Amino acid sequence: MGVEHYWRRTSTAAIRDLGPDGLFNLVPEFFDDRFAVERREGLVVVAESTGDLLRELLRLGATDHASTAAVTLFRRPPPNWDDDWMVGSHAPGTVSQIAAFFAGAPLDHWLEQHRVTLAAKVEDIGYGGWAETSWAPQLLRDAQDVAALFGAAAASDEAVIIKISA
Repeated sequence: MGVEHYWRRTSTAAIRDLGPDGLFNLVPEFFDDRFAVERREGLVVVAESTGDLLRELLRLGATDHASTAAVTLFRRPPPNWDDDWMVGSHAPGTVSQIAAFFAGAPLDHWLEQHRVTLAAKVEDIGYGGWAETSWAPQLLRDAQDVAALFGAAAASDEAVIIKISA
């Protein structure tokens, strides 16, 4: 239906010398044989068509300075982002800031509070006809999965690779 956003936990040592092609190849895509295994192990999550909605949900929900700073880190491409490969990574310090934000974020409350604005975003990004009964629960599940991944990565002092695939 749209764009897939992937997040994958990894040690900084594993990616230290990798260029964008190496980062890209380290993140299995949905139909890759490694994907199901790494997803079960909590190493990778994907937001199928909800990545842009997730960023919007967090922007709408974050209202204090600390939350806004963490959401900005999450929403912006990482410093090593490569536009050609559509991949980059967040260092453990950034991962920890994002994880701390997610730990206190009332995602379900924000979804209810901003449902009308998010529905308009669904239309704006070209997903007209995607029923709210489908996108809203999927967005919440994806947000919770991403939050859990960042929490686990922060607890293990890991980096997170971000990959976008159309």
